Order: sequence, then structure tokens, then C-alpha cells
Amino acid sequence: MRILMLAEGDPETRDSWSESSRSLLLALRALGHTVNGRDVTESPLARWAALTTSWAPRRRRWAARYHFGKTGFQARSARAIAHLTTLQPPPDVALQIGATFDATANTATPIFVYCDANVRTASQGGPYADVNHLTSKEIEAMASRESSVYRRATMIFTMSEYLRQSFIHDFGIAPDCVRTVYAGANLDLTRVVPRSEVPEGPPTILFVGRQWDRKGGPILLEAFREARRTLPSIRFRIAGCAPELAGEPGVEVLGPIQKDVSGGEDRLASLYRSADLFCMPSRFEPFGIVFVEAMLHGLPCIGTDRFAIPEIIVDGETGWVVPPDDPTTLAHRILAGLDNREGLITMGQRGRSRALQHFTWNRVAADIAASMEAQVTSRPPAR
Repeated sequence: MRILMLAEGDPETRDSWSESSRSLLLALRALGHTVNGRDVTESPLARWAALTTSWAPRRRRWAARYHFGKTGFQARSARAIAHLTTLQPPPDVALQIGATFDATANTATPIFVYCDANVRTASQGGPYADVNHLTSKEIEAMASRESSVYRRATMIFTMSEYLRQSFIHDFGIAPDCVRTVYAGANLDLTRVVPRSEVPEGPPTILFVGRQWDRKGGPILLEAFREARRTLPSIRFRIAGCAPELAGEPGVEVLGPIQKDVSGGEDRLASLYRSADLFCMPSRFEPFGIVFVEAMLHGLPCIGTDRFAIPEIIVDGETGWVVPPDDPTTLAHRILAGLDNREGLITMGQRGRSRALQHFTWNRVAADIAASMEAQVTSRPPAR
């Protein structure tokens, strides 16, 4: 098939959708499809107009109004339609990443949409979701724009069953028009060497995340302090962000790690292999690809029992899920896991097997391509 992939940011690079657009694009090409990636980001002039019309005194509200507002949506939609109508030879299908623009209007080309969230699931993220910096009226206007995309799309692909159910119940999309395909880790799987034995050194918890508060870092820190009173040798490593915790006993703040920088991916892999548990008690998480990364390295995971996380972590088999904002329960779970470090190796092996079975971009691309081909071949020929 000739596939046009439309995304905010260039899907040929690592800059779009936290690199997931690029990973999916490459996986589709590996299946033999011709994939053209196109950036729908608005032009500088249109961006200035959107920034001007969306101004608000609070920075996060301004950013939310700019990114989710009508002006930016229309400008990105115009770019998407321009790519769709000028690409030669014409694509057989288009794959739209997210619904912050609309490529579905006035085209006979089948449009498929791949999402990690929608406005309704994002609204459940409290203050940690950007959409909740909008007024209720602005949220409803955003929902109306999204709905127009979803209802005209040939099919919607979702990263989780949790999200799929939202499309069915919150937007009235027919169940056979929404398919859960999950997501993969943005890693070179040929270079991933999983843990095979208890790591040297003290029992170690690893946190990897760019957003300390949203990912539940303060809750994990509180749980770590509680667990350390029982197990003083425990170590807590923080990568991806740099909270100010100088002098905190047992804590190592490693800061951001860029996988696309020389040695970055190897450094991250070393952190996974030298840990006993990956823990991220996220307060809002559209999917949670970092859990998949940890599982591929053979690391058991602890996450919260919300959003898509329970679909990734099988409680008691590949890790555990705990209630959000509950440091005491989290501390008890950490201590119980570290009480059997050998058992964590076996649990991590089960997690890796699950990740390879369900959460790779090759598998996601195969599912998406099969659905696209089925829809295209079943369509009547154009007159």
C-alpha cells in the first residue's frame, strides 16, 4: 500500500509524538509498504495567529488554548489536506496521528486515526492533563472538533482497550470501527540485552520519566523513605528529570538521558539492567511506553491501577499495580518485591515475553496494515 502518515512534527524524525510516529513509520516500511511522512504543524504565520488569539495570563492555560484551540486546529487541518491532495502518486490510505487536526473532510481517501488518548480520557487526568486548563466550554468545543474527526474516519486505532471503550461510550463510535493495537517501545530491540541474574549492588528502584510530578515522583519518593526505614540499603535512581533532591539519603538523580545521543541508549539500558524494580506511580498516563521499555529489559514494573497501565502490567505476574497517591501501599509493595530478588528475575522474564508478544511496533504495524488492507479491498471502486 501507499500510506500517507500525517502528524504534528515530522514523523520521519524523532521529534514527533515522542518518537512513536517514526517507530511506526519504519515498522510499516519494513512490511513492504510505501510510507510518506508529512508534518502538519502550522506555518509560522498561522502559529503566530493561534498564539495571539489564544493568549491567557497563565502559561499552561495559554499553551492549552493554543494547542487545542480552533485556530491551530484549522491551520493544521489545512496543511493535512494540502499534503493529501498534492502527494503524487496519490496514497491508497492516510494514517492520521491524533485528532488535533482533521484530514477527513472532503476526501475520498480512506483516513485512519491512531490515538493514545482523547479529550474525555485526558479530562480524567486532573491538573496533570493540559486539557484541564481549559474552561468547560472550551473542552466541549474541543470534543466537538475531535468528534467530527472520529465519526468520519474509516477506522480508529487505539493504544489501549481502556481508550477504545471511551470512543464507544463517550463518542458513540461503532465497536467494529475502533480497534486496540497497543504500542511499542522506541528501542532497537536487537540491542536490548535483558537481565538474567540479580544485579550487583544494593536493592535498587528505578524511575524514568521527564515529568516528575505527573509521573508520581513525589509519591514514590515518600514511599521510598518509608521503605528505607525497614530496608536501609535500598537505592532509588531517578532518570529523565532532575528534581532538586540534593542530599536525600539513598537517592541518585541522574537527570535527562537522550537516547538519540551517542551512548544514551546504552546508558539507559545499563540502568534498567542494574535495577531490581521499575516504579512509576503515574497520576496521569495516556499509555505508558516506558513500562514496555522496562519489561523488554526484563525488569518487573510497579504502576498505578489507572488508565492503560493494568493492560501493560499483569498484576502479580509481570509486576504490580497499586492505587494512585498511596505511598504506604506502594512502600509495602516495594518491600515485598525486594524480599525475593531472585523471584524478580523470573517475573521480569515473564514481563519481557509479554512485551514481545503484545507491545512491539512490528506487531502494531502488522495489525494496522491488515486492517487498512481489509478496509481498502472491501471498498467499492471509485466511479
